[in-house]
Amino acid sequence: MDLLIAPYTVTKEQADAAPATGTPGWATDGNPSTNKPATQWPAYAFNAMQEELVALIQGGGQTLNRNDNTLLFKAVKALIESNLERFAPLESPEFTGTPTAPTPVVTDNSTKLSTTAFVKSVVAGVAAVPATTLVSGISRRATTPEAQGLTSSDTTLSPASLRAAFQGTNYSATFNGFQILPSGIIEQWGVVALVTLPANSTSDAVVTFPMAFTANALSIAISVETPAPTQVSCSVMTDTLTTTGVTLRRGNSSTSTPWNVVVRYRVIGR
Repeated sequence: MDLLIAPYTVTKEQADAAPATGTPGWATDGNPSTNKPATQWPAYAFNAMQEELVALIQGGGQTLNRNDNTLLFKAVKALIESNLERFAPLESPEFTGTPTAPTPVVTDNSTKLSTTAFVKSVVAGVAAVPATTLVSGISRRATTPEAQGLTSSDTTLSPASLRAAFQGTNYSATFNGFQILPSGIIEQWGVVALVTLPANSTSDAVVTFPMAFTANALSIAISVETPAPTQVSCSVMTDTLTTTGVTLRRGNSSTSTPWNVVVRYRVIGR
């Protein structure tokens, strides 16, 4: 859009001005049957509309261009967007600068916004409690099942409940037992009963762990008890270490003497 380009146009200073008198009204095409004449379209009216449009276009940051008939749209869009930047959305607004709000009374428990002054006044009214005092409703001592569950994050552990956390269903202090640690790591141990290995022989022991690991067995260590440590051995069979057990192979390399052997194991998993 641009200003009017036509023969006999004038400058703005020379343009017709609106009449000082008269009653504002609406235009008509006239009616010959009633001898009602048509409205004569004065130049000042066209100039007024042109000036209104130009003011809006330029106010929206656009430059008049006779080859672009979208300037009005661009100007309105720019004006709206520039004003929207100053307002926060209704949902999840993020304020900048230093926004303020009315300060509710100290006893207010509604959904009004809390100012820093409100928070300060509320905190000032809370009595200080010694660190060694357990306040009802703020914290409580974990029960034995909660301590042993190792899952509560809103209870305190006394020395007694901390001790209980490693007992109960979290451990079995037997020759074939286990210990569940707070990290989730599980230690298990056991004894493979004594057997006598004939000379120059092997014997496999299929071991079932005291409890099944929930994820996997990470490592295993074995020790051999025998009067012939240079001739009796024990090893873990390949690909037999699972969440529930392992296969151990005991061997006697003596060519003439049978030997007794007891195997102990310690396995770690999760």
